[in-house]
Amino acid sequence: MPNWMLRCERVQECVEVHPPSGTLDEPQTAYQFWETFYGVLAPVVKAAAGSQIVRGFDVWMEGL
Repeated sequence: MPNWMLRCERVQECVEVHPPSGTLDEPQTAYQFWETFYGVLAPVVKAAAGSQIVRGFDVWMEGL
């Protein structure tokens, strides 16, 4: 399939989050993710499978 029809980019990051100054809390890790669809078929994918994709990300995150 040509890129102009449909392509996607998935980004997953683990980011260190520091507590406010003056506290004794340890830094924590935040898991951030997103997926972007491009092309003329992107709205079709969103309409047909958007909620399933979001649920898949939620399941992935719960497994961490």
